[in-house]
Amino acid sequence: MASSSKSVKKSALKILQAAEAGDLRSLKNSAKKLGKGRKLAETIASVRYGSRDGLGALHIAAEKGRTEICRYLIEELGFDANLVPDNGKTPLFHATYGGHIDTVRYLLDHGANPDARDKDGFTCLHTAVLQGNAKVLDLLLSRGGPVEAKNIAGTPLILATCKADCSCMKVLLDHNADPNQVSGGFFSPLFVAVINDSIKCVEVLLKAGADVNKVPLLELAFDSVEMLDYLLEAGADPNKPNDYGRFPIEIAAVRGNRKVVQKLYPLTSPIPIVSDWSIDGIFRHVASPIYHVEEEVQSKKRLERLKRKADSALSQKDYTVSIFLWTYAMMEDPSDATIHANRCLCWLQLSHGMNALVDAYNCKNLRPTWPISYLRLGSALGCLKEYEKACMAFVMGLSLDPTNREIQEALQQTIEQKTNDTQMTVASVVKAIQFLSMRP
Repeated sequence: MASSSKSVKKSALKILQAAEAGDLRSLKNSAKKLGKGRKLAETIASVRYGSRDGLGALHIAAEKGRTEICRYLIEELGFDANLVPDNGKTPLFHATYGGHIDTVRYLLDHGANPDARDKDGFTCLHTAVLQGNAKVLDLLLSRGGPVEAKNIAGTPLILATCKADCSCMKVLLDHNADPNQVSGGFFSPLFVAVINDSIKCVEVLLKAGADVNKVPLLELAFDSVEMLDYLLEAGADPNKPNDYGRFPIEIAAVRGNRKVVQKLYPLTSPIPIVSDWSIDGIFRHVASPIYHVEEEVQSKKRLERLKRKADSALSQKDYTVSIFLWTYAMMEDPSDATIHANRCLCWLQLSHGMNALVDAYNCKNLRPTWPISYLRLGSALGCLKEYEKACMAFVMGLSLDPTNREIQEALQQTIEQKTNDTQMTVASVVKAIQFLSMRP
């Protein structure tokens, strides 16, 4: 029986390997051998890569650009072009990921849905942007791909701007992506381009009609004279205060950036509350006790507002926006461990393990007796496949709060993921299981 089982697995693997290699004859022969009289379509459909989210022959053929295999499976055997595996990525996702425009075109011609979403809300447009494939992106958009589709990483335009991919940005804008879309009250494509210090991206957005004064941008460019000059030449208003009533020249003075203050001074109208309207007078103004008291009050208001917005973005799974909001909140109060914990959670949702780990360690250092600090630390280590260290962090969290269900479940999942992994010692697994067995 064992030999028979081994033979079945070998035949099944040959089907998937044939799909990957584009070997139609081998695919048919292997399916006939495995099926033993069953219909070829039924036999091939039953074979999946269990370790790769249940991918079947059609997904594998699509990812490798084996259009002839796709044609045989769809047209002769009746496979659905929108076949959904465990990860939610249809064959079109895999063809897009592989950058095979002919296969993408074939799938679209045979009913593939360009608006399909995977389990994380990504569309094929997001995938094309991530791969930097402007030609595939253009084809998907021409077939009805949702240009404003939004997921945990934002819209395709936001994602392309984050990657500073001007080619994909131009394609999206040519298909009427909104260059002025704002999330969280401040997060726009131009905002991202300025943060990235990419003048090319800013130029692309401005040509497409982006409003340089839609959100405050000058205060983001104080570290780049070139970007600051470009924004001013493009019409950024130095007399436009931010949401908290502070003008760019004041913010530059608070940061001690004299060169920026000197540049903005001749362009800025006198601020009524500054009694001595001169460069030195502005610095004295922001250093005065009255300004400090007022700034402390304003800082608390800003922090409360940022937390509300960040929480709202987090609850809506708008993780990219939430990360920026938590980052700004961190500037107001870097000692608040909950801010680090929440930004860590966002990084984890985006699978950025290293960024999550930095926030987790900061959180733990700020609140070493808070169980959530160790939940975040364990989760970040698990994301980086440091399973033994992750278990140790979860165990530490449970030592502080043995009834914490969230930590218990995270520990259980980590054990299940890598109980047999060579990175985990027997002692660490036993200790983790002991903690789990003590659950109330």
